[in-house]
Parts: sequence; C-alpha cells; structure tokens
Amino acid sequence: MLPNNYRSARNIVNFNNDFFKFSASCFDHVDHQTLFENSGQQPTTEKDGYVNISFVEAENVEEEMEVYPQRVLEIIRNLEAEGISKSSVCILTRKRKEGIAIASHLSENDISVISAESLLLNRSPEVGFINDLLLFSLDSADRELKFQILDFLLNDRIDTDNAFEYLSSRLDLEGQAFFDSLKGQDIHFDLEVLTSLSVYEGVEYIIRSFGLVKGSNAYLQFYLDFVFEVSSSAASGIFEFLELWERKKDDLSIVVPEGEDAVQIMTIHRAKGLEFPVVIYPFANSPIQDTGREHLWMNLPEDLRSNIGVAYLKASEKMKQWEGEAPHLYEQLCHNSQLDALNVLYVALTRPVDRLYVVSKMELDKKGQENSKKFSGLFISYLRYLGKWTGAAEYEIGEASEIPKEKSVTRSSIQQEEFYSSPTESNGISIVTRAGLLWDSTQQAAIEKGNLVHELFAGINSENDVEQALLNAREEGLLKDQDEAEIRQVINEVIQHPELKNYYSEGVINYNERDLILETGEILRPDRLNFKDNSVSIIDYKTGTEDPKHREQINAYATVLEGMGYKIEKKLLVYLNKGAEVTFV
Repeated sequence: MLPNNYRSARNIVNFNNDFFKFSASCFDHVDHQTLFENSGQQPTTEKDGYVNISFVEAENVEEEMEVYPQRVLEIIRNLEAEGISKSSVCILTRKRKEGIAIASHLSENDISVISAESLLLNRSPEVGFINDLLLFSLDSADRELKFQILDFLLNDRIDTDNAFEYLSSRLDLEGQAFFDSLKGQDIHFDLEVLTSLSVYEGVEYIIRSFGLVKGSNAYLQFYLDFVFEVSSSAASGIFEFLELWERKKDDLSIVVPEGEDAVQIMTIHRAKGLEFPVVIYPFANSPIQDTGREHLWMNLPEDLRSNIGVAYLKASEKMKQWEGEAPHLYEQLCHNSQLDALNVLYVALTRPVDRLYVVSKMELDKKGQENSKKFSGLFISYLRYLGKWTGAAEYEIGEASEIPKEKSVTRSSIQQEEFYSSPTESNGISIVTRAGLLWDSTQQAAIEKGNLVHELFAGINSENDVEQALLNAREEGLLKDQDEAEIRQVINEVIQHPELKNYYSEGVINYNERDLILETGEILRPDRLNFKDNSVSIIDYKTGTEDPKHREQINAYATVLEGMGYKIEKKLLVYLNKGAEVTFV
C-alpha cells in the first residue's frame, strides 16, 4: 500500500485509517490482522472532507430494495440543494441487482443516471434487431427469430390494423420469401446481398435497408466500432462474429462524453483505481464471512474411495469436526472470505475525494446489540468505540463544506446530428474505430492521440521499428491518414530526445509492457525497461498533466526491480500530449 493518499480529503483518509485499524479484529488470521492494523496512509491535502454513516430499517430483502434507494435519493436531493452537480456523484454497489434497483428509483424521480447496465450495447433494440437478422441468415426456419424480427418492425416500421394476423401469417415463410412479404410496407431487403458481404458491410446494409437510424445513435456507432474491430482483427464470418458477441455482450457498452450531468452507478469491482468527488455506498451490510456458496476439493478417506479419490464438496462449518485435511481447508476458506469482504469494503470507502456517504442497515437484536457478523455491526461497534453511538439513524464525521466546483465547460462533444452510411463501393466514408474521436472534441482527440502513441511504443524497440508500428496501426484502423504526420512527429521527438535517444538505439536490451508479478499476486506493468548489465532504467509514458501519482507508480516499479536484485539507473516519465517532455524521478 502506498504511504501517501493523494486522492481523499483529510477527514476521509483519517476515518479510513482509524476504521480499518479498528476492523482488524474481525480477522481470525493474525497476518490479516497485522495487514489492516498497519494499512494507514498520510493525507496530503488540506481539504477537510466529510463522512456520513446512516442506517435504514427493513424487515426483509424486498423492503431493503425500497428503503436503500429512497435514502440514496434523499442524499442526492440534499446535494442538489447545495448546488453540487449530479456528475460529481458515484453510487457504488456490490451486486448488479442493487444498482438496478437504485437506477430505477432515481430515474422514476427524474434523476439522470449513467450505469453500466443502461449503457450496455445489448440494451439497444436496434442492436438486437441487427443480431436477429444475422442469426436469421444462418437459420431462416427459426420461428422465434421471425417473431422477434416482426415484433421489432411492428413497433415502428410496419403499419397494419391487425398486428397479430400480420405476424402469424408470416411465421412459416423462410429465406427470401419472408422478406419479400414485407415489400408492401416499402421494406426491401435481399438476404443474398447480406450473405455476400463482409460482416461489417452486411451490418451497414441492414441499417440502410431498414432505416434504423434517422439521427444520432451512440449505441449503433459503438456497435459498429466493435463489428469493425472484430472484422479487422481476424477472418470472421457471421457465425464467428455472433459467437464472439455472445461472449462479450455483457461487457460492451457505450462511452458517455464528458459534460453529462448524471449520477454514475457502478459495481465496486469496476470502481477499482477510480475516484469521485462524492461517493454513496448503499447496501453496506454484507456478511464479514460468507462461505455459503463455496465448495472445496478434498481427498476422500480410504473407506470412501472407489475409482475417484477426490470430491468437490459444499463448504460447511461441520468440516471443522472432520478428520484429515478438511478442518484446515475450511479454515483457510474462512480466512480468505474475511479478507475478500474487507478488501471490497476498503475499495468502496477509499474512492471519494470530498464526501463519503455510507448507508447500512439498523440491525439490532432485542437487547440492542449489533450483528457482529455483518458490516452493519462493524459500523455500529466502531461508532460505539468513538463514543458517538446513540441509536440514531445518522452520524457525521467532519463538516459538509462546499465542494470546489469544476470549471464550467462547454460540452466536450458536439451532438451528432446525422448518422451516415454508404456502401463501400462508393468510397463515401472513412471508418474511424476510436469512438472518442467521433465526438469531434479537441480535448478528447488529444487524449486519444496520446493514448495511440502510448500503444505504438509497445511495439517499438528501436527507431528502426517506427515504420512497421505505424503500418500496423493503419492496417488495424487505429490511425487515420490525416493524423499520421502528427503521430510520427511525436514518436520521433521521443526517440530523438537528447535524454532518451540512447534508450532507442539499435542493439539495446529492453522489454516493453512486461508484467512484474508481486508475491501478493498484484501485477505491475512498466511501459519500458532498458537493461545494461545489472542496471535498469524505467521509462513510463503518460498522456495527461504531471501528477504525484505518476511518481508513486514509477517508484513502485523501481522498488520491485530492486527487490529482484537490479540497480536502478534512471526513472523517466515521458509526457506525450505536447511532443516529448521528460521528467526525472
């Protein structure tokens, strides 16, 4: 863990230091206790910061799904009254269903929401329709597919007085006959044309034939990016594309341009490494140890063995009483479960910059004692330890001072008025696969170009590799012709820089983007390591402005390499936004 915290305000850092040191007693394993007792960080900002811990009351899960969203809405309304923008707020949940419940409640109350679920490409009806047509080209006898295709068209494209009759009369038609029956609705689609085209061209043909886009449609634009990248990276037909789509559809989403004033909702897992001015963590009542769904592989006793000597058994506390390896394996599972639970809690509570709102459950027995096996009990016992617990529903640490407003900026993207698609035979369009550039934002374009240069350097060992790296980028659709001169200039400024050129000369020994695996399992990946005898120089490329975290990161690389027996010669941060600016660490 890094010694300094550059993210959070002072009260938040101090709260987390004290709370997790207090929480160390939850662990049965002494090493885990020691880890959390020594997990403190030093705040580096003079901002005060604010922590709010509140508790809701609910008799069952159904009530929890109502009262947690209500409390979140109350917090957001209070923030709005202070003039804090919705885009400053991120709501973290452990489970998707919790995020969906909150998103639904906020949307019903006119709070704009951005969540992974709402931005998934597979939530778009148009994307689903296109995939149905691609599937139909492989199996035109599938009645369910025909129903889905017609159901989509009946919502917008087909005008009929009797939808049921129109639909049912066409379910037995197959192949081109199915589409020929739609000509009366001015729908003209040739199945043979679709199957003769590449997947990307076929998708554009579907979009044009059915008039799927009349204005801007970000879902389709990002979907086309995905189709193009799949088509460019491998020889892929419709079947292979659909197979890959099925594997990735739950992760593919659109990227919202900067400037959208909406609350973000995401899982704690997705929030790792991120930061937000205001974090709200509802449903903060997970078990500290949860092995109910776990299983263990165990060697069977001799008297139970037949042809198989091992079994996959549901974890149970009864295993503590078994003979052999079972008690040890179960104990180890419990230790890991405790560590996982507190690690997730740590990630959630350390994401905020200015304010942290924790919403847990008022879970007390008849004697007024907290449930020591849940996060709610941990928060209540901590408040008792501080002398703050009164049985009230809300507690504050620090003062809710004003959050510095970000500079008011014009929306960093311009609204795409039209969606253009033309057959490739007409050479009418140039395909851009980097969605950030589609928004025509100067800021975003600079970031994208910096990121592209960063990617290109992964394939550049010496100056002799530059042309091949640029050629690969053009062939993969990453580099537009009009940008090549600028990208080439940035690369040349780096490799010809007086402080850097020796590192890119022919014959140097270097590794690009190689993993350093720590004993804890954490993986670090320096951009470039240059070796000379037992010495190593570390080069890390950056696309933003200078940040103390960049220094911490490169120093972390150095510490690992020193532990491997190498002498650190130089540590260099290379900023790519405006040519090549070198900072020695």
